[in-house]
Amino acid sequence: MILGEDTKISLVGDKGLTLMSSRVRKDETLSVTFASSEEQKHVHELIRRWITLGAFLQSLSALESIAKSPNSIVYRCRDRDDATKQFTFKRVHRARSRGELELTARVMELRLESSALEPYLARYEFLFEGYKSKCVTMVMLYYPGGSLADRIRARGPLCEATARSVLSSLCRALHLLHQNRVLHLDVKASNILFDDGPTGSFCNLKLVDFGSGALVDSAASGEEETPKTAGSDGTYGCMAPERFEGRCGPEADVYGAGIVLYHMISGDIPFAGTDTYQLIARNMQGDVSFAGEQWRRVSPPLQRLAEWMLDKNPAKRITFPEILQLPWLFEAPERSAIATGVHANQPSHIHSQAA
Repeated sequence: MILGEDTKISLVGDKGLTLMSSRVRKDETLSVTFASSEEQKHVHELIRRWITLGAFLQSLSALESIAKSPNSIVYRCRDRDDATKQFTFKRVHRARSRGELELTARVMELRLESSALEPYLARYEFLFEGYKSKCVTMVMLYYPGGSLADRIRARGPLCEATARSVLSSLCRALHLLHQNRVLHLDVKASNILFDDGPTGSFCNLKLVDFGSGALVDSAASGEEETPKTAGSDGTYGCMAPERFEGRCGPEADVYGAGIVLYHMISGDIPFAGTDTYQLIARNMQGDVSFAGEQWRRVSPPLQRLAEWMLDKNPAKRITFPEILQLPWLFEAPERSAIATGVHANQPSHIHSQAA
């Protein structure tokens, strides 16, 4: 029997299930009896989703490749009947997907469970694995606003007000993820999308790509949280130095957010380079320079915050709760610089302000 949009599925009693389809022969019927009602309900839901996915795939136009990496290919497609409905397909070989499928499934659950987190997460529609292709496919809404990296590439460094707005939303989103025991671990400008037009405001930030992330276990006794499932991948030039030693925690995402802040202000990441080995060596060493002209144009508190977020020692790095309690971060740049009275050659008491 071939399942399709015309397939009818119905429950029979507590343990039975009937499928009817005309795809092969008119009113072809299949009846199944299960050992328990729980098994009946599970298979019923599985087939219902299968039918929904099949109908969805049949409604789409041909796939258009828009991005490629060593581990994945990203496509864009449209609904045949409504071109305004666009989706992206990310295909990853099964052997390289590791925990990405599990992490993405958890993100889909969180989007439904957490009203606070929902605005910051991209909407994934389906996750499925192709038997013949041996690829895992993640289907997500297409966001026409593009990525933060795209906008920086097109416009150059961002003004401080815009950078602060994006940073505050990013830190809030990552903090909420951490409260739900998810670490992203690949925070960078290209993994931040916007749900608006390409020339629109920097609003409605969406986090994507959890292929390097981790689910975290926390003992009821209050012991230190440890990653349950973690990918070993990341992006050289954007990784916290401790990740090269196999360590990862919430501090690594703070570092990633610091890289995004640096990228917004400078127009590039601090460890950029064409030689991979030099890039890795610089990233591992973790020495960040703020000598560029762009950093002389921002307020001293913002530069000091960037320095604290990019501290190579994770134990000394500022935390997301501390960042989100900084009142000046949410004020206009001119006002906050005057209110704090912090200058470039004076020590900043960021942690004191956050207390």
